Amino acid sequence: GSASAAAAAAVASADAVPEARGRDAWDMVVSEQRQDPAVGDWLTFDELLERYAWTYGKNKLRRYWETRCLEERRWDEDWTPVTWPEFRGRHGGAGGGAPAAAPP
Repeated sequence: GSASAAAAAAVASADAVPEARGRDAWDMVVSEQRQDPAVGDWLTFDELLERYAWTYGKNKLRRYWETRCLEERRWDEDWTPVTWPEFRGRHGGAGGGAPAAAPP
């Protein structure tokens, strides 16, 4: 369907973007969930790989994950939107609860 065509186009376009992270950073992000822009689902890299591995190789999916899949954002204490790794970096790994409410 159109979702699979959108996924194919999105994965193919990820090849044009240079690699964003080194190996150590990659190891830290594979367990987080990101939004697949082709279909809107939130999933881990392993779930993305399971979904598309029959069509795309792991390296192509890794590049797609790094460059196209959107990281979850939450509101920090100063009301700036940050990713979960950014939040942990700012607060020394603290914070495992729900994100703060949206600003008034």
